[in-house]
Amino acid sequence: MSIKGLPLAIGRAFGVHPNTPKDRLAMLRDAFAKAIKDPELLAEAKRARIDFSYISGEQVQKDFNALFNQSPETLREMGKYIKAEG
Repeated sequence: MSIKGLPLAIGRAFGVHPNTPKDRLAMLRDAFAKAIKDPELLAEAKRARIDFSYISGEQVQKDFNALFNQSPETLREMGKYIKAEG
């Protein structure tokens, strides 16, 4: 996937503090994975015409790493189009 496409592929990722205990992180990831398969949630999303899909935490982390593991020149160019809000 190209660098330009990664933000769209990642979508709206959820994050936690970097020092979050691994067991809690695993619990959150498991909950999201289970929620996306919940028949009631899927039915409600269909009724509301909301399209969503699950991307594992591991994949999101891999995509973020690929996005930001670029040359300084590429990161400067990306900065013109991608703004981090804090």
